[in-house]
Amino acid sequence: KIVDAGQHYYNYIKEGLYTRITDGKTIEGRSTIDHEMSKQSPPDVEMVEAESPITAYTKTEQDERLLQKHPAVYLSHLAKQVYMLVRKDYLRASNIMKERVNATPNITVLFETQAEGLYGDNGVEGVHLVKKRGTQQEERYDLPIDGFFLAIGHKPNTDFLAGKVELDEQGYIKTAPYTSETNLPGVFAAGDVADPRYRQAITAAASGCRAAIDAERYLLSKA
Repeated sequence: KIVDAGQHYYNYIKEGLYTRITDGKTIEGRSTIDHEMSKQSPPDVEMVEAESPITAYTKTEQDERLLQKHPAVYLSHLAKQVYMLVRKDYLRASNIMKERVNATPNITVLFETQAEGLYGDNGVEGVHLVKKRGTQQEERYDLPIDGFFLAIGHKPNTDFLAGKVELDEQGYIKTAPYTSETNLPGVFAAGDVADPRYRQAITAAASGCRAAIDAERYLLSKA
């Protein structure tokens, strides 16, 4: 059953019938697979010094794919200089991500550095920084910038499932061992939304296949 709708969330989960609103339509069925990806949560912090004042833009799907490579690498294509703040003295990233960042000439990584605030009379004109906070080597200084971007960890897009599907403390969907099954019969989870450890495209694709198989077997068992 499909009816007009304008949002993207589960309307209800009851009596084995799952209603999902997506892409402007409502689809009802006896089984559903949740594959919502995680989103970056607001600090590491990226800042951009642009060739001209920052202009707001809307990300396309291609922009999103580029952004997934690494926020700083993506921003390096839009600005002449990117300063990347890292609170620790090392990058917490895969080796390939580190190589991409280090190989990008207009990215400067500022280790053990945190932002304490922004300043500017006409938009963002700079940021107040502190390096090695709380140590004898603590240093405070201002850095002129034209843009400020946050990228701190990930948060799964599961708020709409709270109280319906069992989630862990971080918001990831709990699944039965070795399956994609959730605590609700007919609801299966796949991808980053159920994977707090790997969060890679290839593992998400594989889990999507597993969830599809689980859903098919579930539907056959109800036939």
